[in-house]
Amino acid sequence: MCAILGNLQRYQDLMPLTENRPLSTLLFDCKYRLLDFNLSSIENANIKQVYMIFNEGETQSVFDHIGGGKEWNLDGVQNRFFIHLFQDSLKKQAEGQEYYYNVIDYLEKSKSDHTVFMGSKILCNIDLRALLKIHQLQGNEMTVVYKRIDSDHVSESDLLFNVDSEGHLEEAIQAKKGEVGSLVNLCTDIFIIQTDRLITALKEGQAVGATADLGQFLREMISVENTGLYEYTGYLSNIYDISSYYQTNMDMLDVHKFTSLLYSNQKIYTKLKNEVPTYYSETSEVKNSHFASGCIVEGMVEQSLVARRTKIHPEAKVKGAIIFGNNEIKAGAEVSYAILDKNVTIAEGVKVQGTKDAPIVIKKNSHVTEDVIGGASA
Repeated sequence: MCAILGNLQRYQDLMPLTENRPLSTLLFDCKYRLLDFNLSSIENANIKQVYMIFNEGETQSVFDHIGGGKEWNLDGVQNRFFIHLFQDSLKKQAEGQEYYYNVIDYLEKSKSDHTVFMGSKILCNIDLRALLKIHQLQGNEMTVVYKRIDSDHVSESDLLFNVDSEGHLEEAIQAKKGEVGSLVNLCTDIFIIQTDRLITALKEGQAVGATADLGQFLREMISVENTGLYEYTGYLSNIYDISSYYQTNMDMLDVHKFTSLLYSNQKIYTKLKNEVPTYYSETSEVKNSHFASGCIVEGMVEQSLVARRTKIHPEAKVKGAIIFGNNEIKAGAEVSYAILDKNVTIAEGVKVQGTKDAPIVIKKNSHVTEDVIGGASA
């Protein structure tokens, strides 16, 4: 197999967290990035080549995190990764050129029998080898992964499946908001397809002006190809707004969900940072929280996730919060139901208070000197 990662989704409801970074490099559970889970699934399946598509202006955080790709075994002679800017394809399409040339070239040189495509907004720990086996047993040209989830956790950009009693695809429909309290079959935008068939389809598609978005191209292929389904039954989260991102992180404080995602039979790899352990002073009080390395905790922390090199001063209180790296919460400050991006300082005695359903987001590099109360972003 070879792999393609599509990282094109841009959601206004995730601002300002995705102002200068793609969704896939958002922090997860103190030390991971969402991208780690796709890359780890690829490494665990012994896939040697990865082609990643990003939007222009969003790759700095990608290179900062991936580096040479050592942690995912992508830094060898045969094991490599490639990064392509989506806007380059759009420019070629506008000029009447072969806008799928780069991805076709990658697929042909990979000499792989099958290609796996994975989107960026679905968080899961999927065994791609099991997916390949099911795909081969079913004998279809393409297989797509779906998950039964509550309709409350679906966005209007999602694709849903109607599935018959034998697990066969009947119909693919666009999701609609407002269908509350029912279970739906969510398309996870994880596809496996014969590489030769994908190359042929891309050549035919660009000849007639098909979409330059490869993820959308594969969605449209569902209705015309011989497509099978694979039901994923492990932990999965659909991230498309601040609330879903917040809740996905908070899920990791539930030991069953944490174990299901991070301690299955597949290891999750991330960028290594050798730092001193987090220090807890005698004045600290910590309840059901996760910390990365290099923090200094002197205040109270409850039901929170705290990333690297954060300092929480004496008499400071943190509850129900996601704290990115290099933050400082000074003495007497209170942070509850909030997401603090990188390099944020909360001044002494200042209150930042959101709610579980509407957490407050404090932008990167902010110095908060006045109270921020309510569900609005700062």
